[in-house]
Amino acid sequence: MFREKMTTINDTTINAERILIKGYRSMIPKRKLLQVVALTQLTERMALTRLRQDYGTMSGREERLRLAALRLPRETMMRLLNWDPVKRGY
Repeated sequence: MFREKMTTINDTTINAERILIKGYRSMIPKRKLLQVVALTQLTERMALTRLRQDYGTMSGREERLRLAALRLPRETMMRLLNWDPVKRGY
C-alpha cells in the first residue's frame, strides 16, 4: 500500500509519515477542511508577526497589502492594487 520510500515529509521517519497519512485518510472531510483552515490562519499570523517586526505599526490596509504581496506576483500587486512590493517591501 505504501511506497518503499516516502518523500512528502523530509524531516520525519517513513513509519511516522505512514501513521500521519493513515490519520489523514481516516478524517472526515469536514475535519480535514477545518485542519487546513487552522493551518492557513496560523501561517498568516506568523507572516503578519514577521511583517510587524520588519515594518512596525501599520494600518490594516497596509498589513493586508503586505500579506497579499507574500502570495501574489509583483505584476498582479501593481496592476490590481497599485502596490509595488519591490519599492515598498513585502
